[in-house]
This record gives sequence, C-alpha cells and structure tokens, in this order.
Amino acid sequence: MAIIKPFKGIRYNAKMVKFEDVVTEPFDMITPDMQQRYYDRSTYNLVRVILGKDTENPDQNTDKYKQARTCLNEWLYLNVLISDKRECFYFYRQDFNYHEQKKSRIGLIARVKLEEFSSKIIVPHEKTFPEFIDERLALLQETKMNTEQIFLLYEDPERQIAEASQKALSSAKCIFSFTDEYAIDHSLYMVHDSFWIDTISVLMEDKILIIADGHHRYATSLHYKNQQEQKEPEDDPACDYIMATMFRINDPGLVILPTYRLIKGLDTFNENDLISIWEKYFNVEIMQASLKPTQNEINTIDKILAEGHEKHIFACYCSEFNKFYLLKLKENSQWKKAMPSKSSPLWKNLDVAILHSLIFEYLSPLTTDGFSVQKNVRYIRNLYDGITKVINKKYQAIFLMNPPGISQVIDLAYKGELMPERSTDFYPKLKSGMVLYPLEEK
Repeated sequence: MAIIKPFKGIRYNAKMVKFEDVVTEPFDMITPDMQQRYYDRSTYNLVRVILGKDTENPDQNTDKYKQARTCLNEWLYLNVLISDKRECFYFYRQDFNYHEQKKSRIGLIARVKLEEFSSKIIVPHEKTFPEFIDERLALLQETKMNTEQIFLLYEDPERQIAEASQKALSSAKCIFSFTDEYAIDHSLYMVHDSFWIDTISVLMEDKILIIADGHHRYATSLHYKNQQEQKEPEDDPACDYIMATMFRINDPGLVILPTYRLIKGLDTFNENDLISIWEKYFNVEIMQASLKPTQNEINTIDKILAEGHEKHIFACYCSEFNKFYLLKLKENSQWKKAMPSKSSPLWKNLDVAILHSLIFEYLSPLTTDGFSVQKNVRYIRNLYDGITKVINKKYQAIFLMNPPGISQVIDLAYKGELMPERSTDFYPKLKSGMVLYPLEEK
C-alpha cells in the first residue's frame, strides 16, 4: 500500500529572496558553469547545499557537506528559510512551451513512505550510478533534510485523484510564482484542508509509484532509513519518508527527451573501422557536415530520427571526419539474438538498449583495455553543447537517439526490468528549492 502524508515544509521566505535567484536544477543536471552561475546569483542559492564547493580557506570548514548543514542552519536563523506551522500538501504547477505548444502540469508534493523495491509499491525504471548514492548519503547524513524532490508517476485512469486535486486547488493558497531562466513558469500552492488531504491519501493507497527522476535520492533515503533503524527505534519517524512530487502517467504535460552519449578513449579512431563495426547490424548513410554544424543541419538530423522513431534509427557525429552518420537497423539481421538473452522483447526494442548492446559492446577492439559505459561514455542533455564538446576535441563522437515512450517506461517498470543508466530525461525538471522536508524538527 502506498502511504503518502502531509508535512510541515521548510521554504524560502518571499520577503528575503527572489525565488528565481535561489532555486536550481536538480543536482545531477548542474554543470560546473551552472554551479558557478548559481553561486554568483545569490548568497542563499540552494546550490551551496545540494552541490557545494570545498573551500581552500583555512578559516572555514572545508567539508562541503558540513558547509551545507551550516548554510541551512544560518538561513533558518536569519529567516531566509521559514518553516510552515501546519502539515499540508503542496501542489506544484509548471507551465512551459514544447515544440511551439503550450503545456502545463500539476504535481502533488507530499512525503511518501519508503518501501524496498521488492515490495513493488515503489519501483525504479533505470539503473543508477553507485558513486552518486554515496555522495548523496553523505549530504543527507549531515543535513538531515530532503533538499530536493523525487519525481513519481502513478496511474489515475478514472481521474479520481485529478478531480480531487482540482477541487483542493480551488481554495488553495498560491505561495509563490516565478519564471526561470528557461522561460518556464513555476508556482507552488499549499493545501491545509484535512478533507482533501485524507481523500487524496486514500485514493493513492492502491497505486504503484514509478520513479521517473530521483533514483539516486530514493536509494540514498533507503540507506539512511536502514541506518537509523539500527539506532533507537521511533514510532513512524520522519526518515521513513521521502519528499516526492507525483504526476499522473497520462498527464499531457509529461515530456521525455533523449539523453545523448558522448564517447571518448578510443585508441583506434578511423572511419573505416567504425563503419565496419556498424555495418554488422546497421545500414550506414553518411552526411557531410560543416566544420561547425549549423542549427539547420542539426534540425535535419533530429527530423530524420523523429520520423524513423519506430525503425530504430541512430545518428553519430564525428568532428574529426566532419560527418554525421545515420545508422538504420537492418531488418532480418538476427540482431535480437545479439541482445542479452535474458532480456524481454520489450527491453530489446528500446533504442537505448540497442545502442548499448549493438554499438557500444562492439567498440572494445578499438581500445587497449576494453570499452565500458562507466569509463568511455558521458551523458549530456543539450545536443548543441554535446556537439560543441566534440568539435573542441573533448570527446571523439556523440551518439543521438530517440527517447523511450512513456508506455515503454511504465511497462518495463512494472515488469521490474531496468533500462540502462540515463535512458530518460523528463522535461522540464522539478526545481530544487521549491520546498524542503526536514527529517528532524527545526
């Protein structure tokens, strides 16, 4: 049974800050350049908590996790952060443009009871990176606070939760609203009404919750919960829960973008070898590119990929050869037999699985000590930035692919079959700093 409850959130004080100056993208989206911009934007920007810097000043604590705790305590003391006096649900609205269409979505922010994945009450959809979990755990141990939300999906075919939420929102208080640097509007609402809180909580009880974003934070909270259970037991402790924003699976505002793959570390890097590897399972079409590909060229590749969504089409850009390569999976090439034998047909039809299994797995002969996604692959969401990194010789190539469909995400999550790391990019991201969930009284 999925258990969700209201909580007394900690929020930025509108009298002390501008929200657009203090909120951030999730920690794993923040590049070094973004980190510095956030630092420069405000003394109270949440980046100092979720992705702080180790200082070289001998008069300051050099441990960024202890610095995070110090920041939170100071901001609470200065009333930059304030604590709500009553337990409530929060509703988070995002309004944005996507492919010249206006979209909107509303998610429910609540604390959700942590469950082991084996219970199949809360389920993941993709693999994680262990080093991220270690790093997030160190932060949680120091701050004892959920400083970011995770992103959950649930089914609501009869729209019961959607209708109850709309009625609750009709009398809800809008706490704040702002527009971020990406022209996305964010609004936060507060609901105290016990009737709607109880109604929505009961309606959520029979739901399976799918993690869309926040796998590392969820795994971190599970670790922390298990650590705390070994100490003095408490009755329904705060650490048994995690702050989450929950959206309907059929919400028209759900958008999934691709995550592109940058490649480095190939000792042998020539066109003939690459094409020879690709031609085992793909028809290869070569498109000459400018020294610096134009937006029109990139748009053309994007359009070809989108039109071939059902046919498993990929693209690779190599600046060293000034070319884009279109890789179209051959029909009747026995490619499914080359995929992991224990994987389901549904998993084998994932573009990201095909890319990893039929392209990356065959790149080892071009390296001296083998090819692995951990060592040779980096992930990037912004295609233009990725292509720029290849042009600047920081990487040798970038692979483009279509994102999975929402039905693929849901069906595989229900089956308990995980996609490769960074298979999905739900857009837009939930801003970190909208509300915080304390695991201890503040």
